[in-house]
Amino acid sequence: MAEKQNPAPTGLVAITVAPRRAVHRAGKGEDGEPTSIAHGPGETLDVEPAEAKRLRELGFALPEPVAVAINDPAEA
Repeated sequence: MAEKQNPAPTGLVAITVAPRRAVHRAGKGEDGEPTSIAHGPGETLDVEPAEAKRLRELGFALPEPVAVAINDPAEA
């Protein structure tokens, strides 16, 4: 049974790994030990904008972040 995917938290980019591709992410766990996570085809993961930029540079097709317009009453 598939788990329900939650939307990406504010400031993150939600991506879905393409068929026949994989994303390997390295980091540190809560205990400070190195971790390595592999995300396979069809998986959705949330990434920081800087990581999304790096993945785009590596050739992954990712959605562009949505621009947010802020209405400033002083400019009206």
